[in-house]
Amino acid sequence: MLFPPLIIALLAATAAVASPVEKDACHAYVIVSTRGTTERQGPSVAFVAMIAETLTAVAGGAELDTVYPAAISLDPASPQATKFIIDTINDGLVSCPDQVYALLGYSQGAEATVDALKQIPPTSAAGQAIKAVLLVGDPEHEPGKQSNVDQTGGRLTDSAAGLFAHLPGAGIPRAWDASGKVLDICYVGDGVCSGFAITPQHFLYSVTPSVQTLGAQFLTASLRL
Repeated sequence: MLFPPLIIALLAATAAVASPVEKDACHAYVIVSTRGTTERQGPSVAFVAMIAETLTAVAGGAELDTVYPAAISLDPASPQATKFIIDTINDGLVSCPDQVYALLGYSQGAEATVDALKQIPPTSAAGQAIKAVLLVGDPEHEPGKQSNVDQTGGRLTDSAAGLFAHLPGAGIPRAWDASGKVLDICYVGDGVCSGFAITPQHFLYSVTPSVQTLGAQFLTASLRL
């Protein structure tokens, strides 16, 4: 989704927080972060604080930022981002078989992450290597999913349907939702995950302490298992 100038400025200030994954290096875990539309290449503003806290709390981790245009498009799909996520895990199974993953996606990045899950059964080797999936402002957010929470961890947005939830095949696959590995945070009033428009709440994830704390707690608990 389109970001206003204030958010773009915040991106510039926070883009260098996390270290990228080193080529040919293996890690205990890798956080794959997929940014939203118009965010520049690098960490998404939505996850900076929670990723930093997770990397500090759980040793041996690294962040990898999904490489894709993140451009405004009439096509809701993000095939390049989805392919990057899938290839990262499949390549890692060969080069770093003990490495595990946390997948993070914001807005268009959340959609790309959900689309990756549709191609990775949770019982497969790649699925077992994924320990956590965290989505914010998800356009494919569907009502009644186990993974649904609002910005405080409650269920006020459980009945919300995202902008693209009506499309065929949209939404977190049932097997992944039932796995307990997914957290889909939809801010109360965020029209992207509530299905009516881009609203100011869509840009509040990065500056809402409860979201960052909720995300960090979920990631650290998942990656310590």
